[in-house]
Amino acid sequence: MILPPQSAEIAHFRSGFQANRNTGKPMSRPHIHSDMELAILVEGGVDWSFSGRTMAMPPGRFVLYWAARPHATIACRQSLKYSFHLPLAWFLQLPLPEDFTRRLLAGEVLIGDGDTRPQEDALAAARWFELGRSPDHEALRLLLLEIEARLGWLARAGRRLPETAAVGREAGAERSERMVGFIAEHYRETVSSEQIAAAADLHPKYAMSLFQKHLRLTMQEFVTALRLAHAQRLLVSTPLRMAEIARQSGFGSSGRFFDIFASEIGMSPSSWRRNALQRRPAAPSRPSPL
Repeated sequence: MILPPQSAEIAHFRSGFQANRNTGKPMSRPHIHSDMELAILVEGGVDWSFSGRTMAMPPGRFVLYWAARPHATIACRQSLKYSFHLPLAWFLQLPLPEDFTRRLLAGEVLIGDGDTRPQEDALAAARWFELGRSPDHEALRLLLLEIEARLGWLARAGRRLPETAAVGREAGAERSERMVGFIAEHYRETVSSEQIAAAADLHPKYAMSLFQKHLRLTMQEFVTALRLAHAQRLLVSTPLRMAEIARQSGFGSSGRFFDIFASEIGMSPSSWRRNALQRRPAAPSRPSPL
């Protein structure tokens, strides 16, 4: 059943997850957040922009992407959509293929393909939304196992969501997204605002202003966000020492890595790694209820 025009509901899971159910409303500008986002269009149509690429969201299929790239709903046609915000730290500690995680962090949008069951997935999304608001801890545990299983199927049979023609893009958005793409490719290196601006053929001062207007972050804040995500992935997926993680993530020195990580995440890298590994799912395989 379609909700009233432009209505939206939010469910805050006890574990810090969030789910949205809405009929869609075009956004005035792209936005970003640090979660992985798992979305499904149940009814109608949605035109959507992600990191400079315009796409039509297909009905009845889960779409997965890292929401740290600028994204926005451009147009809606009698739509009903569910979106599940999955904390990055939770996602990174799942036993998913390394290449799958790398592709998402590099900015790919993945869609379920050979395993697609549109009616079942639409029903699952509606049920997850309701369970997320339940005070039943056991129901929530099972819900997260279902989401994890669905991510496993996406890793097994997902493919890249194709682009469509551009629709109603804000002036300057293409230049901002070219800068985003450059940063995504070079964040582990020492990059300057001049280099980032040159990737979009802009003067550095104007480039910094345009970037912050569209992303609501400075260039350096976005570089730091990507470096932190890279470091978190290495912390939970490798036994590397902190100095090597700092180097591979682009922080340069262990001291700088520790200071920035503690300031942004709220704990030391070693404490974060210990907590994440303690939450890692058990090794035995789990049945998928989907």
